[in-house]
Amino acid sequence: MPASPSSTAMPRQDLQTVQDFSLEMQRRNYIGPRIMPIFPVQARTARFGKIALADLLAAGDEKLERAAKAGYSRADWKFTQDSFITQNRGVEEEIDDDERQLYATMFDAEMIAVQRAYERLFNKFDSLAVANSVDATVTASQTTAASAVWTNPATGTPRADVKAAKRAMWDRTGMTPNTLVVSEWRYEDLKDSDEIIERMSGQGAGESSKPNELTESKLAELLGVDQVLVAKAIEYDGTVSSVFPDDKALLLRAPRTQSMAEPCFARTFVFAGIHGDFLPTPFTYRQEEIECDIVRLKHEYDQKVINSEMAQVITGLTS
Repeated sequence: MPASPSSTAMPRQDLQTVQDFSLEMQRRNYIGPRIMPIFPVQARTARFGKIALADLLAAGDEKLERAAKAGYSRADWKFTQDSFITQNRGVEEEIDDDERQLYATMFDAEMIAVQRAYERLFNKFDSLAVANSVDATVTASQTTAASAVWTNPATGTPRADVKAAKRAMWDRTGMTPNTLVVSEWRYEDLKDSDEIIERMSGQGAGESSKPNELTESKLAELLGVDQVLVAKAIEYDGTVSSVFPDDKALLLRAPRTQSMAEPCFARTFVFAGIHGDFLPTPFTYRQEEIECDIVRLKHEYDQKVINSEMAQVITGLTS
């Protein structure tokens, strides 16, 4: 299909109002921007420094007493260099003139096109985030097998499994994860878990210890992490499936600030440039030869794993 010259594409801020970024994220529970938060950059590629994890840990049996006419114990720390390269990603949706008029009384075709475009962008972002964490070789050796499947509420021990995975990361880095990611159906299993409900009752919840009252924030408290993220993004290839794997859980240290000195698993370097922000403004242009209006959305980023050691995958959650 012939492409229209980019100069004819016009920004449509009015179409951006058809979806609210935060509400859309909540609806699909996109976990990508929360495990790999956005970090704005002014160039498509650049080097950055990161502090070696070993230099963030205190020395062992260090002698700190000062002798007469001598200096204090002195230490040094080093940082290594890494780099990012952003990639332009975008989608387009066609709005045919005849179809627009035919269904005008039923729905706004332009609004549907924009919603579909946003959905495609965000879904791809989550797919990449999963590929760069759970499914990637970066965490292949950083796994903890569940003692029993979480699908059985009587025998599953999710709290013990999370504790073991946290310890594995602590043994490796001296730090514990602050985020747990599970699929929607494993979250439902956690709400049914005898171990979790018993722990909840033991904290004085009493009769209120019901599965439907176990919120994500309460579950995070019970499991000893800052946040539990329930990944609800789906993909369809003849059948519906979860973007995040149903048989695994991901523990990681997600950044909570914009400081590059904060130790974390990953960040997303977003280049605004000519493509706009991570939440892009829709553009439209006309293709008269096929009597269509085209809606385009695009953004540019690089999901960068900064400290691969700061993630642990729990496996074997299903039979």
